[in-house]
Amino acid sequence: MRRLKSWARWCFQGDGSRATSLFCALIALVAVWHALDFSHDFDPEYPGLNRDHYSRYAPFAYRLSEPGDTLDLTTLYLSSVGIGLSMILWVRRDRNQTCPAETSIRTSLFGLCLAGFWIGAAPDPTPDGWHGLAWQAITRVSTPLHVKLILSLFAVMVLSLTFYPITRLGRTFYKKTSHGWRCLALLAGICFCWRITNWPDPEPWGYWSRWAMILTQSIVLGALLGRFQALPPIPTSTRRKVSKRLALGSLSLIFLVIQAGFYLHWLHWPIPRFKVVIPGQIYVSAMPPPSGLALANDRHHFKTIINLFNEDTPLRHPNFPAELAYAESHGIRYIRAQGKSYGSAYVQSTFDEVRKPENWPVLVHCHGNMDRTPAWLGMYRFIDQSWSLADVLAAIERHRGYRPKGGTTILYNDVLPILAPDRWATDPTAKRLVQNAHGIKHQAELRAENLADKQAFTLRK
Repeated sequence: MRRLKSWARWCFQGDGSRATSLFCALIALVAVWHALDFSHDFDPEYPGLNRDHYSRYAPFAYRLSEPGDTLDLTTLYLSSVGIGLSMILWVRRDRNQTCPAETSIRTSLFGLCLAGFWIGAAPDPTPDGWHGLAWQAITRVSTPLHVKLILSLFAVMVLSLTFYPITRLGRTFYKKTSHGWRCLALLAGICFCWRITNWPDPEPWGYWSRWAMILTQSIVLGALLGRFQALPPIPTSTRRKVSKRLALGSLSLIFLVIQAGFYLHWLHWPIPRFKVVIPGQIYVSAMPPPSGLALANDRHHFKTIINLFNEDTPLRHPNFPAELAYAESHGIRYIRAQGKSYGSAYVQSTFDEVRKPENWPVLVHCHGNMDRTPAWLGMYRFIDQSWSLADVLAAIERHRGYRPKGGTTILYNDVLPILAPDRWATDPTAKRLVQNAHGIKHQAELRAENLADKQAFTLRK
């Protein structure tokens, strides 16, 4: 215990560079762990079913690397806190005692917080092909001219706040900082450039550069906290009053900045888990909220919506009535799932709808776009886009962040031999799926239910 206390004292004493370095090392360990720790979650619905992995790295790392997911939101939170701390430093500054070097360092740190907020709140690329509000939108042809001008001015401001004060200091910055903070500043600069350029970008693509931006913001927060040691003390008579005002003001600013970030994030991702399958033809998502559906429809002008979840159950989604009303008021054809069966006849009927050009663009969704929709999309890719089953299952893994649920294996074993018998018979992964589902209790029941679907499908052909 005594050794632990002495080690903790050694880490947190001094100018804070040791504690910041320790926190950055912890972040790096978490990033490596997420890329190597494969999920082995238990599926209670099919306890005896074997489920394989088809991704090179852990599935959860692929999901985290998606624009707008957890890593970008973490950057948004950290940068918002940094903006709040910068406000306290600015309010409590002493113009007579604060040297120009200290002012330049604080300005540069504030610029890095603004850059982190912009990158975290406006993830790029956008999931639906919209030009977006990230700095990359400045060079896109589809971006309106007035948006390009605004983004260009903001980019110049952020870069000026970030780099100009430090470059103006030159050797003064080197003398004013310790060896630990000089190393951390170099690391922050490298990580910042890594996130901006996304190079190098090893698999999982976009994963490591997003962690690099989290490292940058963590170093910035450590540096901002270290600046508080140089602040003048608050007079005892007004300490409680001033402290309350500063805390309330900084917390209010952090809250407002986060809300502004959420709004920018919503513009980039109006519907949860919204993705493009074929531009202008097929899109998939979770259950769209009313405002998100209106924004996405303004951009893509959906003609058909297919809801794969049977809403005539106690599990009806709260947004279903609003979605149905919106589709009726805007002339969008709405196709609902009915009954319990998710067999070959039902899958074939949905494929028939998405193949008709007069129905494009089509939005296909369930409640969470985690089970039904990825499974449906996998069958579409296997049958219509000639994907291999290994690639299909790997795509589901990377989308979910976990292995496909056991129901996907059961569904594929029952539906794909009917809808694509030749491809199923020659695909090597199909044999593994059959072996994985061998002896499952639900298998016989599902096959009995699908027998009627098979007969109906044969009569239709």
